[in-house]
Amino acid sequence: LNAKAAREAVSGAASALASGPGRLLARVKSLLGLNSGKKSLPAAGPGTQVALAGAKLPAVPGPMESSDEAEAVTSAWAARAMIWTFLAFVAAPTLAAMVYFGFICSDEYVAETRISIRAASEQKQQLSEAMSAFSKLGLSAAKSSIQDAYIIFNYAKSKPIIEDVGGRKYIESLFSHGDVDYFSRLEKDEKLETVWKYWNKHVMPSLDSLSGIVTIKVHGFTPAESKELAGKIVEACEKLVNQISLRSRSDARAQARTEVESAQEKLIAARGEMLGFRNRNATIDPIHKAEDIAKLIAGLTLKRIELQTLMAGTGDSLLPSAPSVRLNRGRLEEMDRQIEKLTQQLTAIDSSAQTVSKELSEYERLKLTEVFAEKLYQMSVLALERSEQEARRQQLYLSTVVEPTLPEKPLYPERITSILLAFTCAFVVWGIGVLLAATIFDHLS
Repeated sequence: LNAKAAREAVSGAASALASGPGRLLARVKSLLGLNSGKKSLPAAGPGTQVALAGAKLPAVPGPMESSDEAEAVTSAWAARAMIWTFLAFVAAPTLAAMVYFGFICSDEYVAETRISIRAASEQKQQLSEAMSAFSKLGLSAAKSSIQDAYIIFNYAKSKPIIEDVGGRKYIESLFSHGDVDYFSRLEKDEKLETVWKYWNKHVMPSLDSLSGIVTIKVHGFTPAESKELAGKIVEACEKLVNQISLRSRSDARAQARTEVESAQEKLIAARGEMLGFRNRNATIDPIHKAEDIAKLIAGLTLKRIELQTLMAGTGDSLLPSAPSVRLNRGRLEEMDRQIEKLTQQLTAIDSSAQTVSKELSEYERLKLTEVFAEKLYQMSVLALERSEQEARRQQLYLSTVVEPTLPEKPLYPERITSILLAFTCAFVVWGIGVLLAATIFDHLS
């Protein structure tokens, strides 16, 4: 078999596909020199002549005649091999595909539903700037995003949804009954992994990343079953969304309660330190104590000034040893001692001395800690109240954009397309095999 002749045979066969198998075989025979109207050259001895189409040809030696006869036999064998391989690898599979897709394969009805996730509208609240920091703790309502749509998309392709829609027994009741052909049905009592693979062939979700809409197509063998399964898938997806929303709200509420408890402990600790300070210093408020001491110092200073004025006015008329002068001098010295003592209570150069200024410093620190803990506690209580409000309303909703409807006619299988595809694949494989065989024989000859 010549490689060039084989290639011409294949190309001619491809061009004759539109005219039917009969013309294809005739084209193959004609390219290989096996037309019914053409006879092989008879054997002739040395010195003989052969008449062809009424023309006189010169005598051909005997070895050439034997070579022509062998080539004719090889061509006949190759033609028969191409015909039988064509029937076995192209015609038979095509006929089997015609029988299966035309008379055996079960109809598939498609029920379609489209769903999306939407977030509840947030209530506007007037909060302080400090309160806005708590919104970062995840206490605000969740917003719909493409991630929520991906959750539904992946859930529709996962194993858990099989149990959520009714389990393996329910799936077997839809796809394992006797009305389904052998090659399309799901065998009973299969493993979960096998059921899952079968599920992904009949439940096909897709996601529009721009709109966030998840489209789920359910292939069933009856209109009612495909619609029923699509409805159960929507219910399972809605249940999943509600669980996610409930968990988010529960987590936010638990976190808010933790913040309240922490702030409460800090406030109790701050007030305990303030109580200990007051007990140690025997004072309620060092500020008031400092104000009282300052008033005493101011009063003593005013009396001292008056006494000095009186002594200055009577200094010329009385002797220094006069009883009144000595009395006034004693009173003045006592006032100075009292003023100095009170001043030392307020401030002192000695750092180890206990003064009102030190008490004020410690008091202000404790007071600031107490005020901050109190404000923090108030804000955490407000955050807890807000989380309680959020917990009482659903944050995520499953919106069904397109409800599953009852299919009116089967969309699958595409019988003509499947038959043509089977024929094309078989013919391509057969053609490649013929070319390989021709190349091998050409190298061996």
